[in-house]
Amino acid sequence: MPHMDGTETLRLIREIDEDIQVIVVSGYASEDLARDLLKHGACDFFQKLVDLLRLQETVERLRTLREI
Repeated sequence: MPHMDGTETLRLIREIDEDIQVIVVSGYASEDLARDLLKHGACDFFQKLVDLLRLQETVERLRTLREI
């Protein structure tokens, strides 16, 4: 995104709705970034190019947890 990074986007989303489930996809991945995003409420973190099967599994897992 041209004007903000994933951490800032996550922070703004959390201000709007603390309960929304956020999966972050980034082209600039590092262990520190992933750890920070997860610590601040991201449900999962994927580095581009995304493994679509893993993404689908994550979405299904989050949907199941939400229904419980």
